[in-house]
Amino acid sequence: MNKKSIVFSILLFIFTGVYASEKTIYVYLGESLTISPWGDRDISTYDMWWTCVSTSLIALEENPPGIEITEKSRMITHTAKEDGYYCYYEVKPDREGVYSLRGYYRCYKFPDTYGYEFITYTVVVTEAPKVIYISGIPSNVEMNIGDTYSFNPIIVEEGAKTTLTWTSSNMSVATVNDGVVIAHNPGTSIVTCTASNGVYTQCVVTVNPKYIKEISLNYTEKEIFVNDVLSLTAKLAPEDATNDYIVWNTSDESVALVGTTGTVVGVSEGYANITAATTDGSNLSASCLVHVVAPKVLATSLTLDATELELTQGDNATLTTTLQPSNVSSSALRWSSG
Repeated sequence: MNKKSIVFSILLFIFTGVYASEKTIYVYLGESLTISPWGDRDISTYDMWWTCVSTSLIALEENPPGIEITEKSRMITHTAKEDGYYCYYEVKPDREGVYSLRGYYRCYKFPDTYGYEFITYTVVVTEAPKVIYISGIPSNVEMNIGDTYSFNPIIVEEGAKTTLTWTSSNMSVATVNDGVVIAHNPGTSIVTCTASNGVYTQCVVTVNPKYIKEISLNYTEKEIFVNDVLSLTAKLAPEDATNDYIVWNTSDESVALVGTTGTVVGVSEGYANITAATTDGSNLSASCLVHVVAPKVLATSLTLDATELELTQGDNATLTTTLQPSNVSSSALRWSSG
């Protein structure tokens, strides 16, 4: 290569100068951010024919405490002169403060023009807003089996980012998923809503039993004999009531007795009300009026005071009957002659 060609090559190289710009970024402590010097460049400085040759990102303060810079990804570029790259950088602050970073990039434009630029980033790291308390959740909720209830919590601290966690102290009574409670069985459960920073609020969920709404007996009135047995049964609605235990009572034990399952025994002649009452708090009852009567005593033998009579025309005679036992329920007789 002669001197003339060397001079010609040097003259073709054009250096556009160094351009600087600034950018302020706000980030909460505990979060990370991605910085791309090539992506953040002032596009008014260069037209679309420029390509990136290389980028870098450094902290202006050497080894600054509280911030970490790592290369996140590298994108390969191709120019007419050389292959290059531009990077995305991940910045992780671990304490509050204001940090100055500088991003550099070198670029190329065909045929022989190079440019340099840097961007000064001011990274402001502040404590993220924290949840102060959670409102909008009642302290008590009453539910029936099978019901659902949706909580609508309100986070008190504008801008606070949090994940709410829901728990139930008694999952056999009630379960909760993302603020929606399902009632399963009678009882009490404490539902707790907890924010990421530990702030929480609670609601006492009471699940009511399924009460009996109707009760009826298989008889409303019945006549029985002394010493006879009558079986009374109670029909309940709904059939799947939580507590279906029934208490039986008699209004007069000297007339009729009743057992724990509704079995009635006649004791003596008279009237007695047999009552079946619920015990689940519904305060319902049904009754049957039982009339106890003496049992029928049937005759076991019938005799006459004469087996033959000899009469003349116009005569009459009276026959006397004897029934055994003497306390038969009815002494009515039907007479006939053969």
